[in-house]
Amino acid sequence: MPIPNVFAKKAPLEQLATNFSNASGLTASDAGEVFFTDAANRKIYRWNAAAKKAEVLAEIQGQPQVLGFVPPSDLLAIANERAVYHLKVNADAAGDAAKAEAVKETSEILTGTLLLLPVGLHNQLAVMKDMMEHRGYIYRRGSNTAIMSTVADEHRGYFYAPESKTAIMAGGTWRPNLQSSQLASFAPGQSHYLTSEDDGRTYLAKLDDYNLLSTTVFAERGGTSVVTDKAGNVYIASGQVWIYDRNGKEIGVLEMPERPGSLTFGGPDKQTLFIGARSSLYSIRTKAPGI
Repeated sequence: MPIPNVFAKKAPLEQLATNFSNASGLTASDAGEVFFTDAANRKIYRWNAAAKKAEVLAEIQGQPQVLGFVPPSDLLAIANERAVYHLKVNADAAGDAAKAEAVKETSEILTGTLLLLPVGLHNQLAVMKDMMEHRGYIYRRGSNTAIMSTVADEHRGYFYAPESKTAIMAGGTWRPNLQSSQLASFAPGQSHYLTSEDDGRTYLAKLDDYNLLSTTVFAERGGTSVVTDKAGNVYIASGQVWIYDRNGKEIGVLEMPERPGSLTFGGPDKQTLFIGARSSLYSIRTKAPGI
């Protein structure tokens, strides 16, 4: 199948690095540096473009699932053990596990907070809204599906990057944080695309306030990660990488040698689409830079 014309002319799909258990949780710095996780191996990687290799940025005690970049030089990592880790991104950090530190929870949200929220969901959107609206459930003993009652104001805590107002919100079951492949930074009133693998849909999601996320359906295709470029094209990781225009019309598909799970735009010009897959990290050049 021809490469969709959103990609640079004759641009190859390149396998950059391989032999991971699952390259996921991609994010990029403002300068275009790309970071990703390999949860089973407890490692966080940085793609070193100059050396053309994936280098270990940090190893942590837990299993890092998904990353969020906090300007100017910090990463927050959500681990499967219901923990958040912080690490500083700098030239001296590579391979230095001591740079990864657990973040303490605070119960109060600061004025002007930016929330790093999951936008690449394995779960249903309803799970995301439960988290946002502080809704939990009490289940029949021995079951995680038989609901006995609803908890109307379940505890939520906030995990801030040091000396910042950017935080991850979590509590209760910690879903969908623990089943997410991508985070995005939301201020109240701001919108991002959000995709749900379980729903089979991609949405435009708006943070109305810190406890409410409103959504409209963008496309009848769901996945585990979604990004967009400045031309309005939307890329969804869903078995392959599917591309839609700004109106929700399917315009092409990038066929992958293995199942893609996480996406981000990186490189100095943000004009390279990085794709995390089961065992490998891939990239391909695009015509328009990512947002």
